[in-house]
Amino acid sequence: MKTINKRIFTLVPIIAFALTIVISNGITRTIEHRRAATTDQPQSADETLNGSYSNLINTFNASTTR
Repeated sequence: MKTINKRIFTLVPIIAFALTIVISNGITRTIEHRRAATTDQPQSADETLNGSYSNLINTFNASTTR
């Protein structure tokens, strides 16, 4: 009975650690897959320029000429 308990106490953490690695790898792959899918979609001109350097420069020019 004691040997069974020792084996359980040694195997359970190893199995839990392995499952944690497998789950985290699966989540990482899912995130990368979704990022790749969203970057492949074409953007409209408004979405491309929104938050771009040209918008920043235009805002800066507008504020400095006041």
